[in-house]
Amino acid sequence: MWTRWTRLRKTAGALAAACLLAVSGLASMPARAALVMYTDFGQWAAAVDGFVMTSNVAGIVDGQLGSQVSLNGGTQLKFSNLIRKQTSGLGFPEWSGTSGDDVYVPDVPGLVHDFSLSPASQAFGFFVSLADAGMSNMDLLLLIPNELDFPQTTISLTGPDSPCFFGWVGDEEVVASVFLISHSTVASYGVGRFVEGHTYPTPIPEPASIVLLGLGLLGLAAARRRT
Repeated sequence: MWTRWTRLRKTAGALAAACLLAVSGLASMPARAALVMYTDFGQWAAAVDGFVMTSNVAGIVDGQLGSQVSLNGGTQLKFSNLIRKQTSGLGFPEWSGTSGDDVYVPDVPGLVHDFSLSPASQAFGFFVSLADAGMSNMDLLLLIPNELDFPQTTISLTGPDSPCFFGWVGDEEVVASVFLISHSTVASYGVGRFVEGHTYPTPIPEPASIVLLGLGLLGLAAARRRT
């Protein structure tokens, strides 16, 4: 009899210790955003629960210079360099059979251009295309404050009629800056068709829930011992 209760107490102690370790582990776990990069718009759209696309921005006329763009979903883009708004099919080559989209072209050619997003975003993407015939590779890099890793990917641009997509989906909202690093010093390109996405949060067990689970396991173990 005493041996059975001794074993039960040991089991209960082990389960309680495991619960405490789980709780302390969750409390000390550093916050880190998990990001998945996409170069296929269809896959990106399937990974989010909804999105808003901005193909045209009201109030910005063709040829106008600026450094900020306000998207339909509320995101503000701030470019480090001046950009010139052009229209696909008019001032900019037609985008895959769709004319009339806004395209933002760096006013001064260069190897590196960047823009930041405000407020924080959970999922975001855009299309980028060359302004002239030819081919050029481009590195796209995300800079996130307090993160040591810099998620990046490389895309191959093949002329103005084949815009490429670049985007990401995270498990939480992050403040990000996008760097576009061209492999060509002469290639001119533009960005547009911005998409702002969101996903519904996945429930994560709280420490109190883990403790309740542990107590339930203790009760189940005790009941089985008595029977």
